[in-house]
Amino acid sequence: PGKAEARHRADYAAFAFGVAERAARALGLTPPADGDLLPPRERALAGLLQQVDAARLADQPDTARALLDSLDAEQRALPEVRLRRAAADFQSGRLDAAQPEFEALLASASVKEDPLLHARVLAGLGNLFLRRDDYPRVERLAEQSIALLGALAPSVELGNAYVGRAIARSAQFRFDQAVADFAQGRVVFESVGDRFGIARVDANLGILEARRERYAEALPLLDDVAGRLASFHDLSSELFVRVTASYAHLALLDPAAALAGEPRLRELVAREPNPQYARYATIARVDALDANGRLAEANELLQGVLKESAAANDDALLGSARIVAARMALAAGDAAAAARLAGAALAKTWEAETPRERAGAWLIQLRAQIAQRSPEAPASLAAMTAWAAQENGPITRLMADLASAEQAAAAGDSARAGPAFESALALAEAARVPEDLLEVCSVYAAWLIRSGDLARAGAVAARVASWAPRSYEAALLQARLYRALEQPAAARNAIAQARRLAGERVLPPMLDDEATVKR
Repeated sequence: PGKAEARHRADYAAFAFGVAERAARALGLTPPADGDLLPPRERALAGLLQQVDAARLADQPDTARALLDSLDAEQRALPEVRLRRAAADFQSGRLDAAQPEFEALLASASVKEDPLLHARVLAGLGNLFLRRDDYPRVERLAEQSIALLGALAPSVELGNAYVGRAIARSAQFRFDQAVADFAQGRVVFESVGDRFGIARVDANLGILEARRERYAEALPLLDDVAGRLASFHDLSSELFVRVTASYAHLALLDPAAALAGEPRLRELVAREPNPQYARYATIARVDALDANGRLAEANELLQGVLKESAAANDDALLGSARIVAARMALAAGDAAAAARLAGAALAKTWEAETPRERAGAWLIQLRAQIAQRSPEAPASLAAMTAWAAQENGPITRLMADLASAEQAAAAGDSARAGPAFESALALAEAARVPEDLLEVCSVYAAWLIRSGDLARAGAVAARVASWAPRSYEAALLQARLYRALEQPAAARNAIAQARRLAGERVLPPMLDDEATVKR
């Protein structure tokens, strides 16, 4: 538990500023306007603005600002120029500089008289509030654009407005409405021949499927669209698509596939101008490396994210990073550090992508307290249970049941532990997320083995046996089971699998000693 997740807040496929239209023109994908009809000064300005758009698409907002700064005062006062300046500030993460400019533009009479420009400003402000997690406001701004443009000919701006509303609705877990809006946006982009806009819709659809935990359905979309976004040089959107794909592979218990995408993520992080985006993708790199046993590299990267997030007062990513650090500390046997880090994450109010992340923090904290025989464990469980009841979602119920089972098992209360484990298992099987199923089966089967119920332990472990060739934790579970069943050949095979997948991880002593599995 506790893996950071792809965030809508990070504005993974920006719909603002008419980027799609101008990026397509900058890349030669649509014919340029007839500049020969413009006076020389206006023609020069149009050419410079195309350079600005190309720089922004290439994730070079500083270059875009430098180009805009080269204009004279009269040109810098033009709405199209001011909009691009605000867009560049937004792209760099300078939200406090961008917001007043967007709001001033909205109040401008010249903007109100131009529906397309008005819609681009609304979208720019929408992206800003998306970053600030104000999803109802994002939805309202997008609806204003749709109302402005709905009676006009199809346009990139109208497509962007549908995408913006879809993202806001997805963030509020209104997935069916979001899918309908994405479909509307895609129709608009197709009607105006905007291949870049179509790619961004497909990116968002893939991310939405992942947010719905339909990982197998999401991956083909994500893999296809990542290459298309790269061809458009939309590196920030590509970054978020690849982060989502990495977590989808981990959820499907395919850490090697997640690791295969890590080098490209590293390249994208190095080129990402927004420090928050870079930190966010770095956490995904940490999770992929950790899942493959590359612990030293993962820890070094994670320490950097913790330090940078704290310095930037980025509570959301600091919370995510602390949860990952707590999970790694617990796996390394440092229960005290795990409890401290998870507790620090839970003590802060921060916006998580879904309740899954916070539920993971609660479970890690409880496990660390149980490992330390802390008297605080029952109170932590009570707090987690109350929180889960308030959230009342499948993943919160699953994690709360699993936590209740583990606490009861630690207290020797088999009468409570067994039913709680069974409830968690039923929820995991209903959700059909392999990562969750392994989480439950590993702990439940281990308890059954300790309790001497090897028949039931075998049935539970069998549910995740097919992932043992590619999942270290699944291989360990099979090794524990076969050792308990006194099947040395099968145990040795499972241990060999675990050792092959371990990387820098150290096998539990009971399993690492091959003498313990010989007849």
